[in-house]
Parts: sequence; C-alpha cells; structure tokens
Amino acid sequence: MKKFIWIFSFLVISLIVYNRFFYIDTQSPQIILQTMTLREKIGQLFMTSAISYPAENPFDKVTIERLIKEYNIGGIMFFSGTPVSQIKISNYYQSISKIPLLYAQDCEWGPSMRLINVIKFPKNFTLGALRDNSLIYKMGMEIGRQCKLLGVKLNFAPDVDVNNNPQNPVIGIRSFGEDPIVVVAKAYEYIQGMLQYGVMACIKHFPGHGNVVLDSHLDLPTVFSSYNEIQNMELYTFRELFKKNVFSVMTAHLHIPALDSNSNLPTSLSPLIVTDLLQNQMGFKGLIITDGLRMGGIRKTFNAGETAVRAFLAGNDILLFCDLLNRFGEPPHLDENIADIKQGVDAIEVAVKNGTIAESEIDRRVLKILSAKQSIGLFKNRFVDENIRPEEFYSQGAMKLKQDIFDNAVTLVKNENQMLPFIAAKDNLVAFISLGLKPGSESILFKNLNEKMVLSDVRNSDTVIVALYGLNNIFTDNFGVREEVSKFIESLHRENKKVILILFGIPYALKFFGKEDAILVAYEQEVEAEIAAAKVIFGEIAPKGKLPVTASKEFGMGIGLSF
Repeated sequence: MKKFIWIFSFLVISLIVYNRFFYIDTQSPQIILQTMTLREKIGQLFMTSAISYPAENPFDKVTIERLIKEYNIGGIMFFSGTPVSQIKISNYYQSISKIPLLYAQDCEWGPSMRLINVIKFPKNFTLGALRDNSLIYKMGMEIGRQCKLLGVKLNFAPDVDVNNNPQNPVIGIRSFGEDPIVVVAKAYEYIQGMLQYGVMACIKHFPGHGNVVLDSHLDLPTVFSSYNEIQNMELYTFRELFKKNVFSVMTAHLHIPALDSNSNLPTSLSPLIVTDLLQNQMGFKGLIITDGLRMGGIRKTFNAGETAVRAFLAGNDILLFCDLLNRFGEPPHLDENIADIKQGVDAIEVAVKNGTIAESEIDRRVLKILSAKQSIGLFKNRFVDENIRPEEFYSQGAMKLKQDIFDNAVTLVKNENQMLPFIAAKDNLVAFISLGLKPGSESILFKNLNEKMVLSDVRNSDTVIVALYGLNNIFTDNFGVREEVSKFIESLHRENKKVILILFGIPYALKFFGKEDAILVAYEQEVEAEIAAAKVIFGEIAPKGKLPVTASKEFGMGIGLSF
C-alpha cells in the first residue's frame, strides 16, 4: 500500500512540475472565470500570431512570452516553422500560460500551408473536381491527424466561399467551386474527417468572400450582389453547415451594401451582420472569430484600440490580431505586435468602465471561450508529445492519398476524334514541350520562347503534348497565360500537328484555349498531378474529374469527359 501511495504521489508531483497550473486545469470554466480579473478576462478574447522557426525571428519568443504573461492572451495562430520546432515552442508557451492556450493554424491544404517539411495536399479547386468525396474525408482525417500532433486544435479551414467571380484575386483555388450545393457537400466531408482526430473546423469567410475583385489583405472589397442573391449563394453554404453544428466561423472584412449600407464599416465590425444576421437570424451558437485585424481592409480605417472595441461590440468572440503584413505591407515589428494588443486590451477595459461594454457581456464571451477550450480537451491535457518523428508528416499513406486525389481530379474537357487515350506507334511520333515557369525543370520560359527553334525540334513528331505551367489566380494577368503561348500553339496547328494540352493550374485559363485536339486540366504544379495526367493520356486510368467552375461558354462547370 505504501508503495502504491508513493508511486501515485510521484506521478501527481511530476504532473504539477510539468504543468504548474494543474489546479486551474482541474476546475470548471465557471470557477476559473470567477478567479479572473477584468484584464485577464479581456486578454482571453485576443489571439496573436507566432512563428516557431527561430532563424526567422529570434525575438518572436520574447514577444509571445510578454503577451502571455502580461496580457493573458487566449490563443496563438502559428505561421512559419517546422513541425518539430512548432511542437516544442507550443509546449513551452502552454507551460507559462495560466489558462490553456487555443492553438490555431491555416491548414487549408494541410499544415504545409504554413510549415515546411510537411506533405502538401491538393487545394480546394482540385477537390472541387472530384466525383468521389470520400477522398476529401480521408484528406480531412490526415490533416486532422497532423494538426493533433502539432497541438493545433482549431484549423482555420475549410474555406466555404462560393467562387462565382473569376476576377477574385484572393479566394479562387481556395474554393471548392461555384456551386454552393457542391461546396457544402465537400466541406462537410473535410470537417467530418478532421473531427476523427478531435480537430475543429473554422469555416470562412462569413458572409461570403467569393464575389469580389479586391484582396481584403490589402483593401476593403465590395460585394455588389443583391440581398436575394446573397441569401441564395454566399449565405447558403454557411446556413447549411451551421445545421451540422460546426465549431466556429470566421468573419470577413468586406463591404456588402445589401446587408449593411455603412460604407466605412467592414462586415466583421458590423453588429447588423455579426449579431443580427449571423447569431439572431441564422442561429449560430459556436465561436465567432475575426479574420486578421491587421489586414488592409481594417487598418486603413481604424487603429487597434478602436478595432478591438468595434469587433467586440459587433459580436465577435475572438479577436485575431495576426497577419503577416502590417499597414505598410511589411512584416509587423515585434513592438507593434505588443502595442496592438495592449491598445486593444486597454480600449476594451475603458469601454467596460465607461459603460459602453457591459462586464456581464465580457463574462459571457469569456465563458464561451473557456467552455470551448474545455470541450476540445485543453483542460485535460494542454501539452503534446515532443518525441514525434518527422516522417509522421510525410507518411506513405498520406503520399498515396495525395496521388489518389490527383488521379481522380484530372479533368478531360476536350477529346476530338477520341485523341485520348494516346497509343504510341512507330508511325505516330510524339514530342513533349513544357512551357512556363516550373521550378527545378527545363521548361521554356515565355520570354525565351523561340517559335522557329521549337518547331524545328518537333518537326518529325505527329503529336505534341504541351504542358503549361506558371498559371496564376490573377484575372487581369490572363491567369498567367501569355500571348506567346497561344501563338505557339496556333503555329503547331499550321504545321498539322495534333496537340494535347495540359493545364497545370487554374481552370479559368481554359477561356484562352479550345482549338487543341485534347485538353486536360490537372489543376496544380505538383509531381502527383503530372503523374496523374500522364496516366490519363496513355490510358492507364480513365479521367474522372469535372470542372468546379465555368471557364467559358465552351467549358462550363461540371464538364468532364471520360473514355
């Protein structure tokens, strides 16, 4: 019996040494709330940004320490680093925080969106091409598994914006497509997959960022849709996913006259939108988190203190003071990181003391945050295992899944005279030309395209496979399609060559093509996309994908041929 008591005591003491806030972690959110000062409660409303890679900024750790100890911040959104460095620094930050920190990260296509040495999963446009949504569920599971290893309980994903405007410079490939019903179905599988590992979703960007022509990181975009159009398009995805009890939602920095006519007030700071529409009319009860409050759509109008008060009064629970760029388009200075949150905490404290904000409302929001932390297990264990092998983030299973997704996503949009599958023969020679910027390859840059020289190289070939790289998300740049490319392909036709075109990028670029004998969309510049395209061209697999958006009259949403 004495031996048992000794072992038990040793375990308890060890736990308390590792977690000096063991007492706090064993209490209910209500009890914890009663022990907190006003400023401690206000601090829980704030989430800041951090990096885990010391070489990028050795003073970042000192900054975060101050924000935890002096301002009692409620959470951290991690940006750049490695899995190993993030795990170690996250445990350290938890060890010095009185209340468990909520860790979040942008992991739309996995932690690789922010970290190096992690597998990069396909983006939403690629997933939008899939007919088999079970692959999205599996991808969500793997992303959830990796997030759990990192201690990231909240993934700022999936993006459920309906990208119904090809001029959108910031969403585009991050969207599942232009059909809100399809977006909901795919987002649901992604969310359910993550839940298998206890990782929560934050769907974004409410009330809908798909129909804009400006980037809210830089300015305040306007959505000109009518009230009915917004109800049937932008709000549809959120309304349907709210029925599935999603954990949280992110509010966007937009101007939507149909919802709030105040031109100087972004949607994220609008009580009409965050409280009346989101909570009262749509009945959302989960956590409400702002998009980065350092983004241009906010900072050009309000300082940090005014932003914090307005964001709280609008109805947001968590104020996200983290963005890669400051108001001048430069990385924020460390003192700016602290200064912004200090201004925010001070301003809300003043607002409480002068009666603008009721302390009872502070209590309600903080209790909501603490209860959310409890529901995802942060009070049971705020730490993660540091003995993780780097291979855990690049497993064989994950790599196979990535290949399976691209195999199923490649979309055949034209196949004149059953050009594909291509059967090589002695009397049917084929040439392969790679155009555009492809890192690590010998692809021909547009500016270096010598039409006569290339035509000479392929003169003995009957068929030319043209792989087009270097595409982008920018409408005003023709999505990266250069005039030289169109002219070169026309010259191949004049030479009576059969042309098979593969687009390794955004499908909107299809609007500049159509005369080719066969056209494939492989969506991304990834090795797995290249392998999948080759499999389709030579008949190893049949094409299964369908376009997630409309590129032109000829290439509409849903088109996808097979053989």
